[in-house]
Formats: sequence, C-alpha cells, structure tokens
Amino acid sequence: MIGIKAIPARFGGFETAVDELSRGLVKCGHYVRVYNRSGMSTWPGKDYEGVELVTLPTVPSKNLSTIAHAFLATLHVIFHPIDVVHYFTTGATLFAPIPRLLGMKVVCSVDGTDWQRGKCVYTSNGAMAAINEWPSCWAWVWIPSPVAGPSC
Repeated sequence: MIGIKAIPARFGGFETAVDELSRGLVKCGHYVRVYNRSGMSTWPGKDYEGVELVTLPTVPSKNLSTIAHAFLATLHVIFHPIDVVHYFTTGATLFAPIPRLLGMKVVCSVDGTDWQRGKCVYTSNGAMAAINEWPSCWAWVWIPSPVAGPSC
C-alpha cells in the first residue's frame, strides 16, 4: 500500500483506512506490505500486527512529499513484487501505470481532488489544478476495475 504517511494511524482518514484494511487482510491470511515515510511512524519495528512496514525517505516538502515517496515506493515494489499494488491519494496514483504496465494488479483509492480542498498552490491560469487532477483522471484508464473491501 503506497501513498500514506505511516501506520499505525495518527494522521487522517487514509492512514486509518490503511491501518484497518492492512490488518484485516492479514487476519484473512494475506501478506501485506505498507510503505511508511521516514520520520512519520511511531512504530519501532518492521512488522506491525503482521503487516510488513517498509520505511523509505521522502522530500521534506508539503507539496512534493507524497509524490517523491510514492515514486520511491513504486521503484521498490517493482523489484520486490507483490500480488496487488494499492495506491492511496491523488498524487500517489501518478505512478500507478508503472506496475500495471509490468503486469501487476493495481488498485487506486482517491477520495477527492486535492486542488478543490485548498491543499495546493493555485496559479492564475489554473495550471496547478490541471496538474493535480491528471493522475486521478488517468488512473481510470490504467486501472479500470473498482474493488470492494476484503471478504474473508
């Protein structure tokens, strides 16, 4: 799972969702890997209730942290393959086509567009809005099948 700050959850909705979903999938017998950003997790180990935690660095920037970390996590998952790559947040979905083109199954969860919630800097011509919107729009081209929650 790629695109969150860290689990155990202490930041927001997607972190809580990944925390619950990952532990629930482990209870169903699945192997789960979550990519944490360095400096964001309070958990000392590499295993959290059966979930493998991979901590990777990121750029210490409000606007680039997610994208930089998602890029590194995508590179890692290419060389350490798993059955399904699950991206969370708009910025992280930018890299969803890469594992998909390599034959991996990919899921994207995006709960809204960041530019509509004041999370990014606007430009007078709306360029930032268009750049921010692009990954979530193209995710549907590359990852056409919606997925429901786990069922044991």
